[in-house]
Amino acid sequence: MKRNLLSFALLFAGIFAGQETYAQCNPVSEINENFNSYSNFSESCWTASEAAPMITVDGDTEKYVSFYSSMAANTPVYLVTPEIVAIDGTQTITFYAYMQQGSAPGNVTIQLGTLSTANGYENFTAVGNVISMASGTDTAPESYTVAFTATDDSYIAFQITADGQHVAAAIDNVVFGTTETTCEAQETLDENFDEASSLTDICWSANEGSPIVYVDGETNQYISFYSSMSANTAGYLVTPELSTIDGQHALSFETMMQEGSAPGNVTIQIGTLSDATNFETFSAVGDPITVPAEVAEYSVTVPATTDAYIAFQIIADGQHVAAAIDNVKWQTILASDNFSFENQFSFYPNPSVDKNITIVNNTGNTGTFSIYSLTGAKVFETEVTNNSDYYTKAVNLSSLTSGIYIVQMQSGNYTQSKKLVIR
Repeated sequence: MKRNLLSFALLFAGIFAGQETYAQCNPVSEINENFNSYSNFSESCWTASEAAPMITVDGDTEKYVSFYSSMAANTPVYLVTPEIVAIDGTQTITFYAYMQQGSAPGNVTIQLGTLSTANGYENFTAVGNVISMASGTDTAPESYTVAFTATDDSYIAFQITADGQHVAAAIDNVVFGTTETTCEAQETLDENFDEASSLTDICWSANEGSPIVYVDGETNQYISFYSSMSANTAGYLVTPELSTIDGQHALSFETMMQEGSAPGNVTIQIGTLSDATNFETFSAVGDPITVPAEVAEYSVTVPATTDAYIAFQIIADGQHVAAAIDNVKWQTILASDNFSFENQFSFYPNPSVDKNITIVNNTGNTGTFSIYSLTGAKVFETEVTNNSDYYTKAVNLSSLTSGIYIVQMQSGNYTQSKKLVIR
């Protein structure tokens, strides 16, 4: 990696160079650039904003991009990649950046973003967090990686700003391309989508086109469904591959209509797929769920199948209708009649012949005991405190009809589901 002294002579020579040869530039799908083969940007398919601050190709045999604020403190400058064939949400950019030796005191920030045209800086759309560097610190190059969401823009830009005059920094070894995600079959799921910049980041998937299904939100992220102009057309949210769908697992999730949605209704039909991208293989499980105005939790037991994926089939009956899905869990239903986890949270008897059961909470934490119908509707919930070493709570379920239900018990970090039979 290069750590040359700031070369003011080369900076000004690059700006006031005479006749230049311009490269023939075609859109690229990948970038792997160390700038060693160029003396200025016109020889490459990279571009930069003109005037001060100044940004040039610098160095001798080991070259890099040099940023120099000159007299223009707090003024952004732009380094722009060649045109990119498509920024489709599967790519990242990695690069090295560092303060240059000889820089005046000051701080430099780098904000990655996209542009629709190479010089349309007024349309710069920021991506990722601001990167900050300070002069007077270690000038060793540091690697940075930024993931990009899908966009119609065709260029990636480095927006570089210094808070002082005569401040200098360098950028080098820029690599842009598709990030390969290794997706292994999963036994359980507990996904709140907060760490995902796109569905492919976490091995989830969705239909292409309209309706639109995507990761939305800022710090508290979720799955957003937007019907756009496609009323009565199914959108699909698909889990990662599951190691088994054996009839002993339940799918739970939260859903609600989004604020600002146009008038209309959204239904969610849970089902399975043999192929994550072939929605014709969709096999429905249970009854459709009508998404409520306020957030509600649903749980669906999925029968045994050789299919490998769970899918949410989402349909709106109007245009510009929006709903949200979050906190998706795929967890085991224990085979034993008297449910317990960690021998701390349990209920009995099961089956119940008189609609009375007793809940035992020995977790040390307050627990939640919820009952769902097989269609996924929550029909009962109670809180079970724990203020002693062994706490029990008698519950009467006379409001429920005889049949099979799904119990979900949660306490601390534990969540588990179990069939309950009422006779």
